[in-house]
Amino acid sequence: SLGAKLTSADEDGAGSVSVADSAFDANANGVGLDIFTGGNIDIDDVQAYLNYTGAVLDTTYASGSITVDNSEFGVAGLGNTWTGLHAVSGGAIDLTNTEASDNGANGAYLVAEGNINVTGGTFNSNVQGNYPDDPGLRAISFNGNITLDDVVAIGNVYGPGAGLDVFGNHTINVDNSVFNQNGTFGIQAGSDDGSITLNNVVASYNQVK
Repeated sequence: SLGAKLTSADEDGAGSVSVADSAFDANANGVGLDIFTGGNIDIDDVQAYLNYTGAVLDTTYASGSITVDNSEFGVAGLGNTWTGLHAVSGGAIDLTNTEASDNGANGAYLVAEGNINVTGGTFNSNVQGNYPDDPGLRAISFNGNITLDDVVAIGNVYGPGAGLDVFGNHTINVDNSVFNQNGTFGIQAGSDDGSITLNNVVASYNQVK
């Protein structure tokens, strides 16, 4: 079963998709919202609960960016069986006021060619299966920086609160965030040659580090 599948990609990678004020719930064996395009994806005020996967957003056909605002991909008691939000971008990913909690694997899994910015995010009580490599928030940028501000990742049962990776001389900055009581690490971050900066960060009572 599938809530909605939206595809918009021509040979030039054009075609953007916007979804607002919508709910994609209770598709127990499928994806709540599935979007594939080479253009941009804009999500605002969307919820995806009680699906197998909450939402899959993909712009890797070309270089479109993904923007998610004021949306929920699992909350307490209404999580998805697998991942809350799976987003892969040929450009940047920006999440603002987004929650992905109480999911069986990752709360949010974000992979981008460009920058990844998460502002005002909640990623709690995910990784309910024994998958210790899955964090509540997973972010990987191949050619950009990762910035988290006002992010909470607490009580992700078997995995880290957040796992963050950049390459080359790109940077990771985490501000005003909390990563407590997770199954392995509070926050795990890696960069080849760039800087990693934590400012006003709490990471306490985690099971490994």
